[in-house]
Amino acid sequence: MFNKSKFTKSALLSLAIVAGGTSALSAQGTLFEWRGRVDREARVVMRGNQVWAQDIGGRQTGRAMARVANPLPSQPGVVRVQVLQGRGDVSVIQQPSNRNDYTTVVRITDRSGGADRYRIAAYWQPVGRGRFGIGRGDVAIDDRYDRGYYDGALRWSGDVDDQAEIRIQGRNVDTRTLSGNIVRDVRANLNGRALPRRDVQVSVRERQGRGTVTVVQQPSQWNGYTAVIRVRDRQGGYGYYDFDVTW
Repeated sequence: MFNKSKFTKSALLSLAIVAGGTSALSAQGTLFEWRGRVDREARVVMRGNQVWAQDIGGRQTGRAMARVANPLPSQPGVVRVQVLQGRGDVSVIQQPSNRNDYTTVVRITDRSGGADRYRIAAYWQPVGRGRFGIGRGDVAIDDRYDRGYYDGALRWSGDVDDQAEIRIQGRNVDTRTLSGNIVRDVRANLNGRALPRRDVQVSVRERQGRGTVTVVQQPSQWNGYTAVIRVRDRQGGYGYYDFDVTW
């Protein structure tokens, strides 16, 4: 059963919402459901049984509401998010680890002008520990990804002018220029397991870049189990981007 709490959204919202139980989560357990209006960008943060949100630019948009089902465990796992309502991009930009005190951050980006109403649900799934090579040499995945635990990962870097799209299907990685000058100096290293032909949640972790990097399509049957990442750089000229995609 959900606990329900309402709070007024400001530049920084912080309210502890206590979950109804402390029992262990199942193989994939519901963490919380959040709903509110977003103008430009907002971030929803969870640590333990606390949830709060931050307005990143844009105007304040009134009330928001969160319902917490279970606290975020202090152990390795992956947070996945489902968009139930909203026109923009929603992605998990920070997975819980011991380095961030087991905190997860969900980013909501709305670029369509004016505010829109969003409703999202977050889930937690435990995963096993793995090792695979990243770049040069055999490196433990937790040493490179803030002690996260993943089945596979793509390290991508390159120079982007305006908009580019990276499409991942299996072990194939395709970079496309959507607008602006052609993407240059692309490096794409895929490590660990290929992107599977089943529903999984893909997340992006940005290392460097002045614009935005978002997951615009999660792999599913309708798109041939393809993950689509979009890089937007609006500042004019080339910007350098370096980020990790994990699943």
